[in-house]
This record gives sequence, C-alpha cells and structure tokens, in this order.
Amino acid sequence: MVVLKKIKASSILENLVASIIVLVVFSIAGTSVNQIFENNVNNREFKFDNRVKELEYLIINNQLQLPYEYEENTKVAAFSKSGNMLNVSVLKKGRILPKTTCCLD
Repeated sequence: MVVLKKIKASSILENLVASIIVLVVFSIAGTSVNQIFENNVNNREFKFDNRVKELEYLIINNQLQLPYEYEENTKVAAFSKSGNMLNVSVLKKGRILPKTTCCLD
C-alpha cells in the first residue's frame, strides 16, 4: 500500500487569496462570453438596418412601388408616401421608430 504523504495545511488567508483569483478569472471569462453574444445580436440588427436602407434607396430611384412592407423575423419596416416625402416606420422590439426622407419624384 502506498503511504500518503502528509500535506501541510494552508491558512485561511491563503484560501481567501486563491478564491479571489478564481473569482477574477471567472468574471473576466464571463464578461468575454457576454461581449461575444452581444456582438452577435448587434450584427443581426445591422443586417436588418442595412436592408431597410437598401429598400429606401430602391424606392427613391423608382425601382419599388409604394406602399411597401418588409418583414424579417420580429422586425417590420413599412414604407409609404406623403406628398413628395418618403415615410419609413420600423417596428423593432415593440417600439415604432418613424423616419422621414425627402425628395421623391
């Protein structure tokens, strides 16, 4: 049978320092993972915003007929005409974000 070596016991202060080091390492790792997921979500919204700008360009250059509505997952963009103004209403996360662009022919 193997004889176990006696290990010198550590003090409460050493245990406290080791616990704090572990806590700091895990908090940094958690923050990094959170940042990665947040960037992924923002990238999805960027794609929708980019598509809305593209549709706005197409409408201004008479390549799409008004009224026009674009829907992607839970986000909706509605395009309408008021005089010579283009009205864009975007519904994101339960909020309506109105926007007006000028100069339709």
